[in-house]
Amino acid sequence: MPKITISENKEYFVTETGEPFFYLGDTVWSTFTNAKISEWKEYLDYRERQGFNVLQINILRQWDASESELDIEPFATDNEGKYNYHNPNEEYFARAEKMLEMAVNRGFVPALVVLWGNYAPGTWIAEAEDHKRVMEWEEMEFYVDYAVDRFAKFKPLYLVSGDTGFQSEEASAYYLRAMEIIKEKTPEALTTLHLRGREHEVGQKLLESEYYDFYMYQSCHFLEELELAYTLPQKFREKKIKRPIINGEPCYEGITDLNNHQQRVRRHHTRKAIWHSLLSGAGTGVTYGAHGLWSWHKEGMDFGGDTALDEPFSWSEALRFDGADDAAQARYIFENYDLFGCEPKQEWILNDTDEIRAAVKDNCFALYVPHNKIVDVDKDLSEYKMQVFELGVDKVNIPRVKIKGGKSVIQLGNYNNDRLIVGQK
Repeated sequence: MPKITISENKEYFVTETGEPFFYLGDTVWSTFTNAKISEWKEYLDYRERQGFNVLQINILRQWDASESELDIEPFATDNEGKYNYHNPNEEYFARAEKMLEMAVNRGFVPALVVLWGNYAPGTWIAEAEDHKRVMEWEEMEFYVDYAVDRFAKFKPLYLVSGDTGFQSEEASAYYLRAMEIIKEKTPEALTTLHLRGREHEVGQKLLESEYYDFYMYQSCHFLEELELAYTLPQKFREKKIKRPIINGEPCYEGITDLNNHQQRVRRHHTRKAIWHSLLSGAGTGVTYGAHGLWSWHKEGMDFGGDTALDEPFSWSEALRFDGADDAAQARYIFENYDLFGCEPKQEWILNDTDEIRAAVKDNCFALYVPHNKIVDVDKDLSEYKMQVFELGVDKVNIPRVKIKGGKSVIQLGNYNNDRLIVGQK
């Protein structure tokens, strides 16, 4: 289980030995409440083979998860189902520890959500749920202290908020205090805030907090707004405090487009969001998500989320979606070509589109082309040895490039897919 720290240039993560660490996360929010131990083992075996190394899990029950076969809650409950936050369920947390032990023994780093938006006041989810799970201040402090004591031995990263917008001072105060408690108990633990889709503002106090270690954004689940994958990291790069940036929730593969309920997010949409993020300043890594896996859905169970999201796939079907292999390939390419710390270089692209993304590092560059088209580059690429990854079909070839007047024209590829072009001097 590697201990993760931040590189000196604040661009990416490194291990204790100084090696760059590509954050390849998977979204499994509902693990502790919904997954049987046998299912968890099957899941871990599969993702380990693919090369995932971070697991994003909600410590508490996910507000919009699928119905669970397991009759287990994190706290004692009264007759109306209200939690007693001062009375943790030992069975629940012991089970969670066992699941984390299984994960870290395979080399996974846990990324634990501490307070999803429904557990803190002043958030949009708390309002939607009529505050039925909101903690009082003293309850929050007790719970965070307790959770860190239980899980610190697994060296987790902490996603202190979940799907949260920071429009209220009350919510900001809760999350700032939660971060302080975590850092007081485990100063070496890295913390971040998992933001609501489209969001990039967290308020001055949180932004300037010494306890806020890296930025995480959510590019959301609207196909009409896929550009958020590359516009949001630009917003974070403009902030006065530099931190590593991760897209912690690109569009889930298989989820229903929230603006067009007749269409589901396909593999190439998710892959596009991944590469748009990585080459636009969010090069610390990326998280993958599959609809049905995040909620750990099972056939015949009710889905507790927004009905506009449509019926999830079963967790075992969603586990095997091909888009996860695309995410794993992104890690392979990033590590193989040492693209850590690459800088966005959109001025290279002469095409009249922002969807072709370019990034450069030292003597290496990477271009993502979402459609098979000719790419005009404001750079003489004759010194570069180039390869083209035809994404989604596992083909690698050499691009045809014409050089004229200090500029380059990359010709059409051999396959009608999106492409990643990587060059090294």
